[in-house]
Amino acid sequence: MCRWAPPSYPAANYCPTSTSDNATWPSTRAGQSGLGTCVNGFEGNPIRFCDENGVWQGVTNPCMRTVPACTGETFQNAVWQQTAPGATTTGTCIYGFSPAPAGPPTRTCIRNDEAMTSAWSAVQNPCVFSMRGQNVHVGFAIC
Repeated sequence: MCRWAPPSYPAANYCPTSTSDNATWPSTRAGQSGLGTCVNGFEGNPIRFCDENGVWQGVTNPCMRTVPACTGETFQNAVWQQTAPGATTTGTCIYGFSPAPAGPPTRTCIRNDEAMTSAWSAVQNPCVFSMRGQNVHVGFAIC
């Protein structure tokens, strides 16, 4: 007597769930990429390929230490907004000052991964003194 049986397929290989390279990795089918989640104190969008044998390969776009942003401040006659590490921002000249002829003031928030800090770069194109928009009274007194 014959009995019907469903077809059998070879078991698919999977890369196991793991934590490495400052990220947790979900179980991922062989031949596909897995998106990791950075562990506390790290940030990013890490990706890792699971090869055909179910072995994790190197990380693309690895997690990096979380570094605080540069704080907003008024410096060199311009107002600077809080800025993420690695980003460049444009300042707003304070009253009585205007952008330089070369362009508006800019600064970069420099990331220091070793110290887990950030710091502002020097100002490029600092604001220049301007009488525009001010009521200037020039006069003299007669005694």
